[in-house]
Amino acid sequence: MNLSVLCREGVSLNSTWEAPQIAKQANQTTQEWAIADWKSSGISDDMLSLNMQVIVGEEPAQILAGHEIAFNQSIQYVTRSAQYSLRRYENSAHGVWVAWGSTIDGDLAEIAYVKPRVPRYDFSKGNPKPIKYETPGKCEALPILPFVDIATAEKTFEKYGVVPLEGESFWRTVKRCNLPVCITEGPKKAVLLTQQGYPAIALRGVANWHPKGGNELFPILQEFATEGRQAMIVFDQDEKPKTVANVGCQVRQLGQILQNHGCKVSIATWNSADGKGIDDAFVNRGAAWLDQTIATSLTLNEWRKCGLIRQYFEIICNLKALMLTPDRDTTDDYLPELPSEIPIGSITVIAANMGAGKTTRTTEDIICNWKRNGGRVLILSMINSLSQQIASAANAPHISDYGDNQYGAFLRDINEANGAAMCIDSLRRIPDWFITEKPLLLVLDEVN
Repeated sequence: MNLSVLCREGVSLNSTWEAPQIAKQANQTTQEWAIADWKSSGISDDMLSLNMQVIVGEEPAQILAGHEIAFNQSIQYVTRSAQYSLRRYENSAHGVWVAWGSTIDGDLAEIAYVKPRVPRYDFSKGNPKPIKYETPGKCEALPILPFVDIATAEKTFEKYGVVPLEGESFWRTVKRCNLPVCITEGPKKAVLLTQQGYPAIALRGVANWHPKGGNELFPILQEFATEGRQAMIVFDQDEKPKTVANVGCQVRQLGQILQNHGCKVSIATWNSADGKGIDDAFVNRGAAWLDQTIATSLTLNEWRKCGLIRQYFEIICNLKALMLTPDRDTTDDYLPELPSEIPIGSITVIAANMGAGKTTRTTEDIICNWKRNGGRVLILSMINSLSQQIASAANAPHISDYGDNQYGAFLRDINEANGAAMCIDSLRRIPDWFITEKPLLLVLDEVN
């Protein structure tokens, strides 16, 4: 199998093997499926042909398992261990698309990036999770440089006013001329950005910018982490809070290391309603939107201050847009008595106009009863005056009433009162025992 030929021939490769049941079910050949997948990211025919290869039959499993087999024993003699490795990827016989990527000199890179048409499943965390993208076993998850067609290269060089040397590859010119680079997740996004005049390097995952066990950039990223270069991080705009936090952690670490190398770091952000990935949003909004998004990206310091807050605010707005039917409703000017029993693990929302008795009803009907039943109450607000009002009604010591040298007295009083109140900024001063020893009722005041 000549892997170089397989890649460079692009999607023109025709195979004699196809999974009939898959093709019949989707009414597509594997090649049509792969092309549609890349086209859905707004990628041109020329860039698609250079960067994506369709393979079916036994070859995908050989690509995915070959390095692992060679690592474990001689690849010439297929033992039971080798057969086991090949069987693990037998799903790939239904067809895959492969992106190899380019070396900095324009040659074929060595480690494939594979998307099977029928994914295998990861059962390591209980619930089975499809593995959408694969890197061959026993291989490092190295970043990927897209191949670039002549027209795209000329357009990019003209945009930045640079001239390549004779015989110089696209990525060598980008390096020598210190052109801006984007760092994104996945080859399709990198190909799209590069196609639009923003040279982009693909990570195989947001955390795959450094070797395992280390915290320094992969060598190919170090090639472009140079003094004065503009380096933009372009990761997905996720909505799940846990994912937002994990991606944010990687942005902070990668951004700081690039900055330590002398790069001018920025982070692209956008409304996830336009599309989760930069390619999705490009397809929905167009080239002018992409140019504007790149132009208005946040510096690393700006992102640290407001980037994550903006993303969490968007999540809150999306949640607020959900149509929720109240369990209880009233047309009176003053709130009626509220249910005194609040189930542990539940969320209770009280919405009413100013002066409707929210503080009184919450304190008398909910907080006092919670404390009588042996629980603790923590009251948080954005403004001290608001939290002090409800703290006084609930007999919960407020941290602002204690001086810098009275922290011990504050701890003693909140233990005796089974309650505490403060602004959210002071939450770090609450000890773990206050939260964990007894059932906790968390009261968020004026959350709107």
